[in-house]
Amino acid sequence: MFSPADGANSQRPLRSSLQMRLTLGAIAAIWGGLGLGMLWMSWRTERMFLSDHRAKLSAVVQQMPDQEVAIAHGSASQSDLQDMVNRLSSANTWLWIRDHQGNILARSNNLQVSENQDALLDLSETTTTPKILRLHGQYIIWCTYPLEHKGQIIGQLYVAKDVTRDYSMLQSVNRDLMMGTGMGVVTMSGLAAWLIWRSLSPLRQANQIAEAYSAGSTNISRLDPDQVPVEVQELVHTCNRLVDRLSQTAEQQRQFTNDVSHELRTPLSLVYGYLQSTLRRSPNLTEAQQEMLSMAVSETERTIELLQGLLELARTDSSAVLFNLEPVPIGEVVGDVIRMTEQFKQRSLKLEVPSQPIVARADREHLLRVLVHLIDNAIQYSEPNQPISLTLSRKAPWAMIQVRDRGCGISKEDQARIFESFYRVDASRSRATGGVGLGLAIAKSLVEGMGGQIGVESTPGVGSVFTVKLPLLEQQG
Repeated sequence: MFSPADGANSQRPLRSSLQMRLTLGAIAAIWGGLGLGMLWMSWRTERMFLSDHRAKLSAVVQQMPDQEVAIAHGSASQSDLQDMVNRLSSANTWLWIRDHQGNILARSNNLQVSENQDALLDLSETTTTPKILRLHGQYIIWCTYPLEHKGQIIGQLYVAKDVTRDYSMLQSVNRDLMMGTGMGVVTMSGLAAWLIWRSLSPLRQANQIAEAYSAGSTNISRLDPDQVPVEVQELVHTCNRLVDRLSQTAEQQRQFTNDVSHELRTPLSLVYGYLQSTLRRSPNLTEAQQEMLSMAVSETERTIELLQGLLELARTDSSAVLFNLEPVPIGEVVGDVIRMTEQFKQRSLKLEVPSQPIVARADREHLLRVLVHLIDNAIQYSEPNQPISLTLSRKAPWAMIQVRDRGCGISKEDQARIFESFYRVDASRSRATGGVGLGLAIAKSLVEGMGGQIGVESTPGVGSVFTVKLPLLEQQG
């Protein structure tokens, strides 16, 4: 069971929130900026790594004597080339020479014992840009240097170097950089979300003010313009002016209602007394006079009832009514109301209660009045032969009282306004049904004054269920 406000909220179409859009935009910008920065740094460090090792490979090649002419004329001996290659080789640096036909003329001796020798010697591609090759868990950087004679390439010098240790360190740095970037993104995203949430708090407060007034509340604090950004200060000033104006209007309306009710109650009571006295002398009156006096008495009674309701509603809305909140056994109060109804209204009611007593935090007398209003409303809009039932239940954190009738029902449009003062369902606007349209408004004010909620669910032609929710006593869970 939900209140009308809850039902209205559930009917609202889903829309993307400004906070969500700003947060997602900020997160996307942070991811994009830091991600691109991380990729650029990773690419840059790898370029620097390749450039550094290319310089080292070039330094090795520059130590090689000029053998191009000897190779071109075929006068370079195998042993001379082999001695030169071995001299320039080291434990993790390998060289080999191919002629223009692809034949290997010389190669490092330590290459013969390398488990990667076959894969390295199979390299036939020529590239002057260092490349990283992964072989059997090792990282090897290699490139080629052309051997030229009179503008013609007569062979290729292949240089390879084991950079497993250095490249593993580079990858470790990149992983750390990626993890640091990820942590930075998460941290900055959280900070951005918090800043956006904080920046939008004046808008949320303004929305809460509007919702509170739409729900009928007038006890609302003003916003502090000094605590909000400059961009929303004008909105805050406007909201504060609206709060002041509506509060003043509501207070004037309550004061007017209170004054008028007080001023009219005394003369109406006198008129009612005179009419009753005159009506008691009915033997001296004609039948038409008696009928007119009876109508006048009935209308006077109804007007006095209206004034009493207005006074009660004005006192409740102006916080003049005191609430003695204490543990109240709901079943006992409902039982008292049922006995009074059966005695004075000659209408039987059904009661459904759980086996375990339900105790709520409420004001016993005010709760009694709320139930009287709800039961009177059910009796007015139900046929005499239709049952009216009361059901007690608990649903943490609430103790719930449901008043169910089998009357004419209430349409969706009317349900949203059923708790307004003087509002009655159009189909039932007649003198015959009685009432002045204040009972449900008074019940709502009293329930909310006890910290509870009241709502209605109804189907036209089937009946209505009014639900009162009161704070359940804590020790009951």
